[in-house]
Amino acid sequence: MSVKIAVATSDGENVDLHFGKAVSLLIFELEEQGGTKVFVQKEARSVPAEISVEASAAQPCGTDAGSFSGGCGSGDGGRCANCHGGGGCCGGRGNISPRVEKFLDCRAIVAAQIGGNMRRQFERSAISCFDVELPVKEALEKLAVYYTKFE
Repeated sequence: MSVKIAVATSDGENVDLHFGKAVSLLIFELEEQGGTKVFVQKEARSVPAEISVEASAAQPCGTDAGSFSGGCGSGDGGRCANCHGGGGCCGGRGNISPRVEKFLDCRAIVAAQIGGNMRRQFERSAISCFDVELPVKEALEKLAVYYTKFE
């Protein structure tokens, strides 16, 4: 089983970006090298742009144009056009943000911070979220130990 990790970094050296501010994430995959499991960088994957709050206001909650990125958890006091603070609105209908969908092949997202709406969507898709501010190398070493325990 492949273990891929997406990391939000501005310089490739430090986990220092909020998931919502990242334009791309580095993708690392766990491989065996010399009898040891290590993460190897495979690609830089772009993060889809968010939908504006204005677009979400024009669409009912749970529709394509207003489902997530411009709706729940962003700009407009954390609510989309039809959320009214009840929680679970947009994210509770089984729809997935394009920002989350782009990383469904990963086992974890590592960022300086991940907002609550994105975190819930990742976790519902069995993707772990780690809010850390560490050097990328150190974060990946810790995750390699963690994931090799379960093999």
